[in-house]
Amino acid sequence: MVENRKASRVAVMGQTNNQVKRGAIVGLMLLGVLAVGAVGAVYGLSYQTARSLTIGNVTGRMSYRTGLLGHAEFDVSVSVSNAGVLDTTVNQVKFSLTIDSHIPLSSVQAQSTTIVPGQSLQYTLSFTSYDQSALQYISQGGSHQVTVSMTAWSSAGLYSGWVTVSSGSNWNWGTAS
Repeated sequence: MVENRKASRVAVMGQTNNQVKRGAIVGLMLLGVLAVGAVGAVYGLSYQTARSLTIGNVTGRMSYRTGLLGHAEFDVSVSVSNAGVLDTTVNQVKFSLTIDSHIPLSSVQAQSTTIVPGQSLQYTLSFTSYDQSALQYISQGGSHQVTVSMTAWSSAGLYSGWVTVSSGSNWNWGTAS
């Protein structure tokens, strides 16, 4: 009879240990799911912020000279804004200028920087083109769509990747200097 009690106690203790083990495993699994969910949420937020850069306020002036050493100069001012919720660092920044979506002009490298959420950074850029066919097209006057594009390695939180953003405005060559 004493042995029976011992055996039943061992059986009851074995069941309790198994229940504790199962509870611990379930608890660890829930913690794992929560951790993966949190990392996923932070990554998603990082991804959205790194890709939330915008270009706005494209202004500038253009001057050109025709002839043997003819060239066009574009002095352009743009603001780059961070519409995300995290600081965004841009590296290997390159701006390009295109006229009417089919005449690419020169590209300009710009300084790497960090843009705070809700803030804008002003870039003053100078583009020069010696392409004679572009000069001939520009010298005809009229209104043309000028597009400024920025390509950069963008990093925010857990995400880093290449982004390209652009903005354009109509310029009237007849009023350019």
